[in-house]
Amino acid sequence: MPRILVVSVGTRGDVDPYTAFGLKLKERGYTVGICTHETFGPMVKELGFEFYPLLQDPGKLLSSPEFRQAFLEGGKMDQMRFLKNNSGKTAENWPLEYRAAQDFKPDVLVCSITTVHECTAIAQKLCIPAFCVATIPFGPTSELPPIGLASTPFAVGFMNKMAHSLANKAGWSFFGADLNAFRASLGLPPQNSILTDAMPQLGIFSPLVVPRPSDYPKHSHVVGYWTHKCQPDAYTPDAALA
Repeated sequence: MPRILVVSVGTRGDVDPYTAFGLKLKERGYTVGICTHETFGPMVKELGFEFYPLLQDPGKLLSSPEFRQAFLEGGKMDQMRFLKNNSGKTAENWPLEYRAAQDFKPDVLVCSITTVHECTAIAQKLCIPAFCVATIPFGPTSELPPIGLASTPFAVGFMNKMAHSLANKAGWSFFGADLNAFRASLGLPPQNSILTDAMPQLGIFSPLVVPRPSDYPKHSHVVGYWTHKCQPDAYTPDAALA
């Protein structure tokens, strides 16, 4: 059976859906490895996955004074400055992700939106298929702005698409040089943007919550949430709640 390696970085919400996905794959006989932060190692290993640790603790980052100032008290420029200042820390994990893929020898690489760019390079280097699993709407569309840029879509569709273009250019300015340096280390040619519109994508959110944009490419699907089975007997609510 094929071997599937999942690579994701971020908070618990950037890891948990992939463990639910991995358990279903294991039920069907697949071998699944998960490459993510060391802090999630106990959870990943307890569920029976092969684990490949990465650097940084996202909990510490999100509780830092710099994050609070930028995202809770500051504006968009403060947030962009924070992301730019921390982009180098993200790149420190890319060689570890490649090493994990070399060790695990996957037949398919599954990445999140937080790892899609370096995983594109890794899949190209290893000549294996890859697809992106997005927990939020991801990719240029005239119907939605980039997540985090605006709380509601712009009234005119081309403004939403222009916002995606600006967000991609900003992202490229943050880590484009690091990404091309990583690609060069793998013997791959450079890129000139962070667009990943050719990679198959699964959106793991409900189309009842966010309908699939009509201008998404055919290889981009919205499939609903990936969650673990509920354990109804594992929790007894207080009498006041019951």
